Amino acid sequence: MDRVKKFKQIILTHGFIKKEQKTSRKEIERAKSIRKIWRSKR
Repeated sequence: MDRVKKFKQIILTHGFIKKEQKTSRKEIERAKSIRKIWRSKR
């Protein structure tokens, strides 16, 4: 909860179903790409 208090916004980029413990590199890169587009439009 402390980490959330440091930020003013939480951005939900996309959703996916995890079938493994580790998040795939593809999903991480997709989220980064969406975040980059979102930031450029602000």
